[in-house]
Amino acid sequence: MATLLLVASSISVSSQAAAEPSELVTDRPDFTESAVVVPVGSPQIEAGITWIDSDLVDELSGAEVLVRWTVARRFELRFGLPDYLVVSKESGASGFSDSTIGAKIQLGPIAKSWDLALIAATSLPTGKEELSFNTYVPVVILITGRELGNSWSLGAQAEAAWPEFAEERTMVWGGTVVLGTGLSEKWGTFVELAGFDLNRDEISTLLHHGYTYLLRPHIQLDIHGAIGLTDASPNYLLGAGISIRP
Repeated sequence: MATLLLVASSISVSSQAAAEPSELVTDRPDFTESAVVVPVGSPQIEAGITWIDSDLVDELSGAEVLVRWTVARRFELRFGLPDYLVVSKESGASGFSDSTIGAKIQLGPIAKSWDLALIAATSLPTGKEELSFNTYVPVVILITGRELGNSWSLGAQAEAAWPEFAEERTMVWGGTVVLGTGLSEKWGTFVELAGFDLNRDEISTLLHHGYTYLLRPHIQLDIHGAIGLTDASPNYLLGAGISIRP
């Protein structure tokens, strides 16, 4: 899980539906990215903090800053700033992780109802040696989503990354499906199933749940948590964050 999340993911219920230009559509707090880009010329900043507990390591990370900026219609640039990681148990390492850079291309809607987008990104070896991949790690993500009616939405994505282990490139992959709904004009919630193959004997699988609160039209707060469903998964994770379009 760590590979795909560090490289590709900036972990909203509304994120799976097509939006009006003024609507705040975020890529967090679920693992599933939004299938639409932010409005042209309107930078959006998403940030948060996450605690992950597993048998081998406990990890606190932040501030998970993702800057999204659409420079042309349907084409969004994405900049992920390095996280500061505090790792306990076996490694005990602390420091900055790698940064990321990428782009999202909005391909949908297709068939009148399904949004579709493609993200291509890479990590940059800017982190502390013990916490860095120490090379560029490309990642590709295909996202889709649609409105189901009565404020419900459905989203899914498939992703692949190519980290380097022992000087050899290896593909790792993952996928998610998320169901979300609005509880009120300001509150939303989601439940998500995520699976990641990190070259282990078993898939790392997480059941993920969270809430969003629209504090202002362009300011969203979130809280979320997940539990591991397989031995290869973290025991649990907890997180909180904020998304702002100035």
